[in-house]
Amino acid sequence: KAMRVMPEVREAFSSGRIGRDQVERVAKVYANPRIRDQVEANDAGFAREAESHDFRVFDRMVTAWENLADEDGARDRDQRSHENRDAKIVQDFDGSWRLSGAFGSLQGVELEAIFKAFMKMETLADWDKARAEHGDNATTSDLPRTDNQRRADALFEIFQRAAAHHAGSEGG
Repeated sequence: KAMRVMPEVREAFSSGRIGRDQVERVAKVYANPRIRDQVEANDAGFAREAESHDFRVFDRMVTAWENLADEDGARDRDQRSHENRDAKIVQDFDGSWRLSGAFGSLQGVELEAIFKAFMKMETLADWDKARAEHGDNATTSDLPRTDNQRRADALFEIFQRAAAHHAGSEGG
């Protein structure tokens, strides 16, 4: 359907200047009835951008464009993400533990800010230790933990502080 009403995209595909993946991506955004008219109106722009960029870049550009053009859809997706939020801590067969979660945008932004602050704290502690042992010539190879270890330790510290705060409060 998109190809019938988008002559620039159709011609770019017919001549081999853009591929099937780009056409399918345009068709997917065209399938959104809330912005179909805007997609048609930007036929030349979609064709030009599809020719100018590899698929991954083009896909990200179309997604960004769609989010701007379809504010209701973005709001719907965010609401769906918030309603479907989830977090799990599951023990693996080897006795280790795995944490996963999914959050809406507002909770996600707040979680990321808190996590980054604790990561910074853990990183600064490692640099202090490395400089104490190696002086001002300390490098990243002198840090006692890897980024992965610092991320895990930062998350553990968040949980520890939350538990301590709760334990110190009424009813904790």
